[in-house]
Amino acid sequence: MHTFNAAVLVLASHASAAQFTKTPASVGHPFLRYDAFLFDGGSLHDNVDAKPYAAKAVEALQLAGKLVIIGSNAPHANDDELAFLQRLGVANLATALEYAKLNDDVPLVSVFTSGHVARDELREPSCCYGDRPLVLGASREELGRLHPPGDQIRPVETLDEATCLMAYSSAPTTADYELAERAGELDLPFLALAGDDRLGGVQGLIAAYLRAGGRRSSIFGKPHPGFFRKAKAVAARHGAADSLCVVGASLAQDVEGAKRAGLPVAWLCDGASDKDVAALLAGAPRRQLPDYVLGSLKPPRLARCDVTCD
Repeated sequence: MHTFNAAVLVLASHASAAQFTKTPASVGHPFLRYDAFLFDGGSLHDNVDAKPYAAKAVEALQLAGKLVIIGSNAPHANDDELAFLQRLGVANLATALEYAKLNDDVPLVSVFTSGHVARDELREPSCCYGDRPLVLGASREELGRLHPPGDQIRPVETLDEATCLMAYSSAPTTADYELAERAGELDLPFLALAGDDRLGGVQGLIAAYLRAGGRRSSIFGKPHPGFFRKAKAVAARHGAADSLCVVGASLAQDVEGAKRAGLPVAWLCDGASDKDVAALLAGAPRRQLPDYVLGSLKPPRLARCDVTCD
């Protein structure tokens, strides 16, 4: 059993710091009072395998009448993310975001990706980015699948043809940096789908774009607000706009992003020792302090208290 006494003592000196609660598994974790939960995909899988108890946790929340939303910084479509989760056995009862419909008889998981959100934005008649993006980090095959003939969005191959620059990948190449600088010189809008804050990732591309004079950059992925606004919109459809809690494994992306968006957040630190958890929390800035700490996602101990601090 994790004990977070050290973390509590460290945080006690901060007047407005989050108060961490450890409750026995037989009681259930207090964050279960929320009606909807936004899970970061990385808290449920490692891109290859489902994490321990992930499927059980999602199923238990559904059976308890909770809305489960799974969000990902991935560039691919919602249906691709859904199919991946189903292959892992994480979301066997899931339905795509556009067809999500909540009723008393159908447990529900809603799935969305930052890539899908960004492309929906480009399809809006009022969109200021235009419909001809030059896309970084995607193969022709992938673009052809995401944008079949007749699609409103028509990816192009040069900046001279483009109405905006889009970054699908958080691992840019030297050529990507050069294109970002050139887009900045032209002041083309720049959209990024991943929210990686590393200077070697998306933030490095944006820095190059801004240095060159660009003024119109947007990021749809965590920890940036657009990602969490989408989750709030999904929760609002089901009457849970004011009862949404984020569950994630990253202090920098999930916790800080949720805090920026004004949402309560549970940090999942499965596999970390008590000493490491206390050290991470002691060194974290206030904006990265979670409201709850979860040691793991466990199978049900009580019928309606299914995710516990362990």
